[in-house]
Amino acid sequence: MKDAKIVGVLNVTPNSFYDGGKHNEEDKAVEKALEMIENGADIIDVGGESTKPDADPVTPEEEKNRVLPVVKRLQSQGIKVSVDTRKPLVAEACLEEGADILNDVTALEKKKMRDLVAKHECKAILMDSDSVPVDRSSFKYTDEVVSEAKENLEGRIKAAEEAGVDREELIVDPGIGFGKTPEQDARLIANLDSFQELGCDVMLGCSRKSFFSELKDYPQEKRLIPSVAANQIGVMRGADYLRVHDVEETARMVKTLEAIESER
Repeated sequence: MKDAKIVGVLNVTPNSFYDGGKHNEEDKAVEKALEMIENGADIIDVGGESTKPDADPVTPEEEKNRVLPVVKRLQSQGIKVSVDTRKPLVAEACLEEGADILNDVTALEKKKMRDLVAKHECKAILMDSDSVPVDRSSFKYTDEVVSEAKENLEGRIKAAEEAGVDREELIVDPGIGFGKTPEQDARLIANLDSFQELGCDVMLGCSRKSFFSELKDYPQEKRLIPSVAANQIGVMRGADYLRVHDVEETARMVKTLEAIESER
């Protein structure tokens, strides 16, 4: 079993699906990040734009103004930072400030994003997505969702390599909740180990997502245990990174699994 790193989600937005508005002031965001680090997070993923269904777009300047001050303060305290953005202006500003990872829900679709990753020699997360923000009126995946997502990601990996990015610096994310049905999301988690064939580290980001409600009728306030359970399966399927809201509970789960597995 791999030693999965925990990526704590920090949304500095007023409207993200789970914790929008709770940390959209700089001091509150930094306080939450420090709390997550204390509770076991290895990386803090800072995002300034919601990608939930029907989310209003945010201008690059506004997103940068939300994210950059937080990134600066976390970097000054030696905290490893990932920046969740699909905008080159935001990505460049944060990477210039020393951000360690670029998390792009469009899988570096823009050439400028690929060039930035190559220039800064940073890690990048490529997520498979049908649409951003999520468009629930269009589902293009089939029963072969695992192979389809892998094929999509392989194409994005090759584009990144052509820009000078080393495959070993890339992290793939199957994109739970992005254009897939609940059953397809479950199939992706159940077959997460298949994504190792791409030759990259693998990240699972299913925390608190609405597919739990649609799959087993769990409302928002009842998704903690389902999220931890799904992430446990992810670890057992070889996930290298878990992107989560509930850091303490997930960290305890990972440590328990490691303790048990060490006795085999």
